Amino acid sequence: MSGPVRCALAIVSARRNATMPDIPTTAEAGFPQLVADNSYALFAPARTPAPILERLHNATVATLSLPDVRDRLREQGAEVVGNSSAELAAYVSAEIPKWAALARQAGVKPE
Repeated sequence: MSGPVRCALAIVSARRNATMPDIPTTAEAGFPQLVADNSYALFAPARTPAPILERLHNATVATLSLPDVRDRLREQGAEVVGNSSAELAAYVSAEIPKWAALARQAGVKPE
């Protein structure tokens, strides 16, 4: 055998991964409620001045645009986005109720 054998039944994501286009999503496999996208984001303290936020955002987008950075992230299965603060806020706002409900259902208590 020339390398590891890889077998995936589905990915737990809303969309198929570009690096593994033949692997269906869990929704396509019959489990539409099972979606847990992995994401990374940069957050700044509340009341950070807008010019600083803009500078951080522009530097982040510029870094994510570098071919070697994009290639490295894609090799790890990441989809490089670098979207706006408003788009990130909307994503986080949609995720909080989903995970809060799951935590309540599982009996998770904050410490």
